[in-house]
Amino acid sequence: MADATERAAARIARVLLAGRALGLDVAALATTLAELGEALAPIAWGWSGPPWDELGLTFAWPRSPEVGARVEALLRRVAPALAAALPTLTERRARTREVTLRARRGGQGDRSGLGVALRLTGPVPVAEDGARLLAAGLPAPLTSALLGLVTDLGGTSNGLEVGGDTRGLHVALDVHLGGASSDRLHPVLDACAVSPAQRRLIATLWPVLAPDGVVVASLRAHADDGRPQLWLCFAAQPWDDIVKLAQGLHPNAQVGDRLGERAGAFDAARVEALELALGATEPPAFRVAALVSAEAPRNTQKSS
Repeated sequence: MADATERAAARIARVLLAGRALGLDVAALATTLAELGEALAPIAWGWSGPPWDELGLTFAWPRSPEVGARVEALLRRVAPALAAALPTLTERRARTREVTLRARRGGQGDRSGLGVALRLTGPVPVAEDGARLLAAGLPAPLTSALLGLVTDLGGTSNGLEVGGDTRGLHVALDVHLGGASSDRLHPVLDACAVSPAQRRLIATLWPVLAPDGVVVASLRAHADDGRPQLWLCFAAQPWDDIVKLAQGLHPNAQVGDRLGERAGAFDAARVEALELALGATEPPAFRVAALVSAEAPRNTQKSS
């Protein structure tokens, strides 16, 4: 048990160091983790960029009722809008629960730069998750828009995320897609105002990043924004491929150096998930996630 605790502490320390190097508010994240205790071990980390404004740690929901109660208290404190929805979000069902803590740029060490999210994974009829979104306080018209898009993609919600920070409530509904092309997405691309350039990008990337046709369409929204946003999530990609893609999307943002530094710091052999934010804004933002190694990194200077 002591060895496991030490490994978890080492993982967290590496994430905090990486966040500090990016100029993020890791002080609030470190304080929050200390309050939750040593029972949480991170299973993945991720960050978004450019402009490299977010770093997150994802944990499995704790088995300990005591630690679970502390996590629920944290959710209420950081994201007050979730308080009313927590009973239905944390009920024991046959869905996997995870919690993510995110450090953002611009915080003052007082949790103003801290975000938190609760994710439920497992298939349910979309109407069930729609009720949870309404309970969390998402406006009814935006909830209806999200449910309509999920219905267009088959009607099953494979995952729900509800979170918040100082910018307010944010939500996501995930749908697992199959098929050898992105044709099934066309109605959703229209509804989310995805640019022609990004449509061509997805048509090109789909057979490369998803040769077996497994992609997650994540429909996301902020409570104060009237339009859903589409993120496409591709799994298990080599770092070199992600670096090349990111450099092509953001040629002037030192993407290769940033990705190489993070890959080396965490000793991550591959990206577990690549997420692309699609819409009218060019170029698309992206987020990468990787499993947190249980061992010390072999080479913290790795670069592409």
